[in-house]
Amino acid sequence: MAALGKSDLMRIMARSFYIQGTWNYERMLALGYCFCLAPFARRILKNDEDVRQFLQRNLGYFNTHPYMAGWVIGAALKIEEQAGAGDVTIQRERFKKRMSQFLGAIGDKLFWGLIKPLAALIGFGLAFFYQEVGVVTFLVLHNVPHFYTRFKGVWQGYAKGFDIVKDLSLGRFNQLADWLLYAASFVATVVFMFLACSEQIGNLGQAAAFAGSAVGAGWLFRRGVSVPVTLLSILMLSLIVGGLLG
Repeated sequence: MAALGKSDLMRIMARSFYIQGTWNYERMLALGYCFCLAPFARRILKNDEDVRQFLQRNLGYFNTHPYMAGWVIGAALKIEEQAGAGDVTIQRERFKKRMSQFLGAIGDKLFWGLIKPLAALIGFGLAFFYQEVGVVTFLVLHNVPHFYTRFKGVWQGYAKGFDIVKDLSLGRFNQLADWLLYAASFVATVVFMFLACSEQIGNLGQAAAFAGSAVGAGWLFRRGVSVPVTLLSILMLSLIVGGLLG
């Protein structure tokens, strides 16, 4: 099989943004996954029947973090090229399953648990003083690593194939997660200091509500409570404390 060109990889990368467009309970992201593989099928395979069989074979259950799916997609394409006349179906499906599980867990931790909350915290702090700047900052801080991960995943996965597992080290991801956690703690402290000294907190009730919310949020996060439940809880606490002391 001929190798895919840069333009083919760019098309596949662009399609990865739509991988969540067809969720279903039976196969999760399978349709979106096949949508990403379609340019490869049309570029490499010789007739419509081969394309149909290829897509049908890849229509099995697939679920991972959408931002991290590029590594599986790129590696799967390289494996298809290398397979040739040989039968690597078992190895291919095992690789796809294990990689999607690993990347799903890592992606949830990095993006949903750390990067998005950190970007939201920084944007929230800036929005108190410069509303538009806060919104733009949140979008930039969240989407720069998001876009980078999507594009690097497809490119690096296609370059490595099965060998991509050597580059995706759990220890490396955990180091990044630890760094982001320290950064989030530092940013939270800075935001608290600025807000506590700003004119946005004008009386004892507001100050007590803010302080109680900050302490309560830290206590809930340390116990593994999800971000939506934590935000709802501190909102209710702020309303109660502010109403009693305001």
